[in-house]
Amino acid sequence: MSNHIGGALRRAFSSFVLATLAFALAPTAGLAGFFISNGQLVDDNGVPFVMRGVAYPYTWYSWRGEAAVQQVLANIAATEANTVRYVLSTGGQWARIPGSEVTSVIEWAKQRNMISVLEVHDSTGRSEGSGSVHINNAVQYWTSADIRAAINGQEDFVIVNIANEPFGNNTTASFVSDTISAITSLRNAGLTHNLMIDGANWGQDWSGTMRGAAQQIWNA
Repeated sequence: MSNHIGGALRRAFSSFVLATLAFALAPTAGLAGFFISNGQLVDDNGVPFVMRGVAYPYTWYSWRGEAAVQQVLANIAATEANTVRYVLSTGGQWARIPGSEVTSVIEWAKQRNMISVLEVHDSTGRSEGSGSVHINNAVQYWTSADIRAAINGQEDFVIVNIANEPFGNNTTASFVSDTISAITSLRNAGLTHNLMIDGANWGQDWSGTMRGAAQQIWNA
């Protein structure tokens, strides 16, 4: 675990685990940020990192203002969480969260010795929910100028969860190809962050679609 996380957070404790985050992908070791080594997520120092934390629906509660958001983050940190997963949005279903706000939430987490898992929620359940959009919309969000400005240089503190459960029960046929396309697009755009994807079937992967294609997705 990186020095910025703090020694206290190395202790094992019982906390809510980000269970929907099923599969992590990373560029080759040696770049800044989190990466995969021998099947483990490790930090920039090569120390295994086990995420323990809470999801915070920032998109739906940002209207409460900075003080209220910071109080929630303080409460999360008080559980000895080392991670907060922020719900963000592209404007597809909910108001777009701009880069200036992404910069703020990352910094607020860092101040409390937590890393940020950033996810796009508009893509949830492609074609199975009213107004849901494709995972490519999430890619466009991550590669937009203001979001890139917010996350570039934060690889030690940020994991990009491309989209929240973007494939429902009726869209598993395109899960592998569309996921690989999203990963490839982000890498080609220059993002070197650790990437995280959710499984098919609303993240549950009961069909074994992600499990069966894990190596193919990793190779992407």
